[in-house]
Amino acid sequence: MRIRIADDVQKSAVWRIHRARHGWIGDWNKDTKCWISSKNNQIVATLREQTYLIGDFEKNETWLFNLWVRKSFRGQKLGQKLIATYLQKQNPSRVFIDCKRSLRKYYEELGFCDEIKLTEKQRKQIGIHDEPNQIVLMREI
Repeated sequence: MRIRIADDVQKSAVWRIHRARHGWIGDWNKDTKCWISSKNNQIVATLREQTYLIGDFEKNETWLFNLWVRKSFRGQKLGQKLIATYLQKQNPSRVFIDCKRSLRKYYEELGFCDEIKLTEKQRKQIGIHDEPNQIVLMREI
């Protein structure tokens, strides 16, 4: 497996994957970085990185979205490897992830231990929905 930042062609493929899954993709612009894991030139896992200056936060904050692993590669902890590689290479002092409540333990294994409550205004700025099964977790060094 090879993990890296996607080039423009790969980024476009990632956009299509997530668009097909969700019907919408949220804030996707030139500043969006996509991290991918590939095997034999096929994208098998993706992670989207976005930076925001929102609400009461004092500086730009890094957010991770859209972790996806191809079904035939699930169960191999590939998503965790992708996030761990991202954290090792980027070394952010603080990073947030929007995820399903049922996946909390999965992300806690990577150090995302603090649940954050966002205001409605902050959620709108980031483009995430306030859904009962969704939570925001923070990892801080």
